[in-house]
Amino acid sequence: MTTWILEDQVFADRHRALAEAVERAGGAVISWNDDWWATGAWPATAGPVVFHGSLGNADRIAS
Repeated sequence: MTTWILEDQVFADRHRALAEAVERAGGAVISWNDDWWATGAWPATAGPVVFHGSLGNADRIAS
């Protein structure tokens, strides 16, 4: 199962449709939370993870 982490504030107009498509395909959806940077309380995930959000957060995640 693939987990998608969606930063819904960035693509608010398309977020719900994408989340529904992921769920129909059997994937899991987690809403992004900027507090994770400060708290380190990252969500537990299984399998591959796809991030869909801002380029700034994508760069920090990749780094």
